[in-house]
Amino acid sequence: MFARPRRWHDLMRECRTMSADSEMLPPPNNPEAFESLCLELWRDIWEDPNAQKNGRSGQPQAGVDICGQQAGRWIGVQCKRKDGLLQTKLTALELKREVAEARKFRPKLNAFILATTGPADATVQKCARELTDEHQREGLFGVSVWSWREIWQELY
Repeated sequence: MFARPRRWHDLMRECRTMSADSEMLPPPNNPEAFESLCLELWRDIWEDPNAQKNGRSGQPQAGVDICGQQAGRWIGVQCKRKDGLLQTKLTALELKREVAEARKFRPKLNAFILATTGPADATVQKCARELTDEHQREGLFGVSVWSWREIWQELY
C-alpha cells in the first residue's frame, strides 16, 4: 500500500468543504428539534456522553440550553432558532442578553456558544470577540457564535 501525497489530502478536505456548502440542508423547523440536534453535535465534539439539556422548556435555564464538559471545562450552549423565510437573524443585543444570563449558570462556564439556525453576521461575530476580550479581563468565559453554516459543516 502506498501513501498518498499530502496535497491529495488537502484537496479532498477542500472538496468536502465545497460539498458541505453546496449541499446544505435547511435547519430543523422547531426549536426542540434544533436543540436535540445541537445536543448530539456537541456531545460528539466534546466527547462527553454526559452532556445534556439543561432543564426543560419554560424553566429558568440561566441562558444555557445544553451543558457539558470538554477536557474538564464546563461549556454551555444556547440554541436560537431563526426563521430564514421571515429573514430573522441573531442580533448583537440578543447575544449580549444571553451572555448576561449565562453568567448566572453554575458551575461557572469556561466557554459559551450561541448556536443559531440563522446566517453568520459580522456584527454579531465582532460582538462575541469583544465580549470574550472583556470576559478574559474579568476571568470569565469566552463567547462564540455558530451560524447554521458552521453547524452544518460540522455535521456534514
